[in-house]
Amino acid sequence: MSWTLLAFSKCFWLTYRILIPIYYLNIPLGMFWTTFLITELVTGWYLAFNFQVSHVSSVCEYSCGTEELTPKLAGEWAILQVKSSVDYAHGSWFTTFMTGALNYQITHHLFPSVSQYHYPEIAPIIMEICKKYNVKYTVLPSFWDAFKAHLKHLQNMGVAGRSVSVHMG
Repeated sequence: MSWTLLAFSKCFWLTYRILIPIYYLNIPLGMFWTTFLITELVTGWYLAFNFQVSHVSSVCEYSCGTEELTPKLAGEWAILQVKSSVDYAHGSWFTTFMTGALNYQITHHLFPSVSQYHYPEIAPIIMEICKKYNVKYTVLPSFWDAFKAHLKHLQNMGVAGRSVSVHMG
């Protein structure tokens, strides 16, 4: 990415997210900044947790960094998608609505171009096929169970004390 494009995109964000609302909404700056910070923090945390519980978890399998896939995950792309994702709260219309059906993460990965409104009907079919071919399909009862599994993974990583290296290139 060029520095010009980066600078342009940052200026655009600053203009449409901060300058235009301050100028056109004509609300007190204290109210604007309070609302802005609350919405940024809430949506940022909400999205982060929504994405993390489905991928960074003690109940799914995945490979980290640039190392080769572990033998558990070698094989077909679709099997990798199933093993490296976690579903939760399949029976909750509220959770499905609030997450945009991303509580059906496996279905989302296998069929990204299908409307999320169909995920609840597609997931049982995938589960049946996984059962037939002995592929682990992980679905937890609730968001909170998925969140606890996420925290457990973070705790396990902290206890393991593995160093992290970043490969640029």
